[in-house]
Amino acid sequence: MKTSVKKESKSTKVQSSKVIGKVHGELVYVGRREYQPAVFQLITYNEESSESFKTGNIQELSEHIAEDKINWIDMDGLSDLVSIEKLAKQFNFHTMIAENIINTEHLPKVEDFGKYLFFTLKMLKVNSKTQQIEQEHLSFVLGNNLLFTFQEGMEGDVFGSIRERIFANKGRVRKLRADYLFYLLLDAVIDNYYLVLESIREKVELIEDDIIANPSKNMMNSILALKKQLALIRKLVFPLNEELDKLIKEHTEYIHTSNLAYIHDAHDHVKNLTSTFEAFREMLGGLMDLYMSNLSHTMNGVMKTLTVLSAVFIPLTFVAGIYGMNFENMPELKWQWGYFGLWAIMIAITITMIAFFRVKKWF
Repeated sequence: MKTSVKKESKSTKVQSSKVIGKVHGELVYVGRREYQPAVFQLITYNEESSESFKTGNIQELSEHIAEDKINWIDMDGLSDLVSIEKLAKQFNFHTMIAENIINTEHLPKVEDFGKYLFFTLKMLKVNSKTQQIEQEHLSFVLGNNLLFTFQEGMEGDVFGSIRERIFANKGRVRKLRADYLFYLLLDAVIDNYYLVLESIREKVELIEDDIIANPSKNMMNSILALKKQLALIRKLVFPLNEELDKLIKEHTEYIHTSNLAYIHDAHDHVKNLTSTFEAFREMLGGLMDLYMSNLSHTMNGVMKTLTVLSAVFIPLTFVAGIYGMNFENMPELKWQWGYFGLWAIMIAITITMIAFFRVKKWF
């Protein structure tokens, strides 16, 4: 298999999924990551032992592949097109596999290419510093005793516990085939979707408390941001549900019948995720209604205060207007205590009206 690689000097620029003039078989990275050299971690294991090897050299990687063991090759750095081309050639990938791996705009999908099964989806994480949801393109290429995972190059992943289980020989992972490892990794990604949704739920509860205690204009932006995050997750989960259903129905040879129940389990988790979106949509809708209601209540309070103040000043303005007229026949104007008497009357009117509003609970 021969593919051509399109390179951008020392760094790979962000490309659109519809690259103008792109030739079939030409590798063009479609993503948002700057160029970084690919790093491969090879984990080989069977029931008796497990080993780990890390390298950036394809030849060294292939020399450490153990034919009598399960081999998990994890690659970080999709922008390194040269390494992906060499890897595809070394392990005889179909041309479309290499192209799909580096197109990070793909939604979840599964394809059987004869020698390998290809599966792609997005890995979601909550940034501990910004509390924003980050997504990373993730692809699986499953063979008989080989499993490749291709990550875009973000720091960290959700597979740490699975690596620990392999090295500590916990559970069934070292007793079963590569398709079971594929299930474990897929399930870890799906389980992390639940954690992301839980983080959204916590934010909803915090905003709800803030709306009741101390509403502000910024809360509208927070609610809209949560709606966008939820829409993103929904966009990724619904196609994943369809592709897992397709994987189960097609009965590919790379998913052994004995392990098909695990894929059903992952599919059930995704279906549960899809059923929660309506509840989350109602939560955010209720949050928006609560915010608007609270905002309206606050506005009503402001209008009531202004109305009361206006009502107090109306009779005072009336009195001041009468004695501001320039008629000569106004006896009070020549009265020694007229000025102070007028002030006494106006103060008495003000106190009486405020007391009346208090009794009526209008103020």
